This record gives sequence, structure tokens and C-alpha cells, in this order.
Amino acid sequence: MDAQPFLIKTLALVATALEQAGINYALAGGLAYSALVEPRATVDMDFLVVSDEASRGALLTALAPHFDSLFPHAEPMVLTGATIWRVVCVQGTREIIVDFLLGDEDFHRAALDRRQFIEFSGIHLAIVTPEDLYLLKARSIRPQDRLDMDRVQQHCGSALDQGYIKGWLSRWKLKV
Repeated sequence: MDAQPFLIKTLALVATALEQAGINYALAGGLAYSALVEPRATVDMDFLVVSDEASRGALLTALAPHFDSLFPHAEPMVLTGATIWRVVCVQGTREIIVDFLLGDEDFHRAALDRRQFIEFSGIHLAIVTPEDLYLLKARSIRPQDRLDMDRVQQHCGSALDQGYIKGWLSRWKLKV
């Protein structure tokens, strides 16, 4: 199985596992960008969840039956505007990185409340809105995220809720 089918199969497994466990999630990051804007290469998957240390165990419990092995990082990575907990999921000889954006702010809860459901590569899944994808990327300093923000603006144009975006950027005192 080549990389893309493995990525899509794993996306379906993770989304199904989270739904079956009753975990409120939304696809974010590069795969969300691919679903909402245009396809681009990515080697991991990112899920926004509202979580604390105790519920990280629930994430592992949800994923465990679907993979041969799980290798969670001991501690989340704390970045500007994001706390990311990485879990390496192994199936046979393949592995994939699943990053959980552990939302603990009003914005993260709002983004999950605003999530939408789409069909992507035959998978029914929850995904952040284009506005929330833009805002998640606005808090990053990576050049790829800046490029993604520009493409979200270009692709979605007047359909973007600029008031919503400007409200959060102002609250965070961010200029983009």
C-alpha cells in the first residue's frame, strides 16, 4: 500500500475511533487544508480536541484497538497558541504521526462548536471551518502556515467570515 492510501485509511481509523469513543474532535492541519482548499503533501494528521492530562488516556484507549502499537510522547509540546501531543501509530510495518492539538482555550472550544462535517476521500469526518483553520495557522510562525493562510483567503474569498477572524486576531493582538 503506498503512502496516500495508507494515510487515508489511517485517517478513517482515527476518526472512527474518536467518534465511537464520543470524543469531540475536528480534523485540522495539512489534511484539513487539503480537504477545504487544495491538496498538498503532508505526512501526519492533526486533530483538535478539548483535552486535559486525564483525557489523554481516553484518546489512547480509543486508538489502541485499531493499531498494532501506539507510542505516545510522554509530554505534550507547548508552542505559541498550541499544545500538541504526538502519538505515533503503528500498523504492520507502517507508522504515522497523529498530533492532537489539546485545546484548552475559548477559541478551541469555539472552533469545535463551529466544526463542520464533510465527506473526504469517502470518509465522513468532522473538520474545522476555513476561518478556524486560518486562525490556527495564524498563531504559528512556520512559513508553510503563512502560505496556507494566503491560500485559504484566496480560495474562500468573500465566503470567509472576516469579522470572526478579525475578532480573534484582535483578541490575541496578532497582526497578519
